[in-house]
Amino acid sequence: MGVLLASVQAWAHGLEIRMSPDGSRIIGQVVYEDGAPWFAETVTIDNLTAPETEQLTLTTDAAGGFSAAGVIGHEYRITARDETGHAVEVLLTLDGSSASNHADTGSTPDDGAPDSEGGGIPFYVIAGALLLLSIIPAKYLQKKSSRNA
Repeated sequence: MGVLLASVQAWAHGLEIRMSPDGSRIIGQVVYEDGAPWFAETVTIDNLTAPETEQLTLTTDAAGGFSAAGVIGHEYRITARDETGHAVEVLLTLDGSSASNHADTGSTPDDGAPDSEGGGIPFYVIAGALLLLSIIPAKYLQKKSSRNA
């Protein structure tokens, strides 16, 4: 069992699960092949270490993101299933650090090298910043139109 410095990812049928666990949190994002977020869709999380634990069912946010509490040392299977029934899944063991390990299905073997796509600013951070910046011209135009009225 090794520790990866890059996020765990898995691809299948045009969907990708990007995992970036943090401590005991299971944090991930599901995106389409082109990088568009897979929002308002269902992701399931199974605790493989404690199978008697109820399966978690989460809905992705506008950026395709999801987050859940986990237990350090436990292994989890995270699954995203599209409308055609095809699924992509990632196996993840929480080790308490910011990037964790384990075999993932639907992806090429990891050689420890950083992904060419990874390392950038997440889409949801950029989208949020742009939304916040759009307030400035909106307020300016609102003041300008109220003076002209």
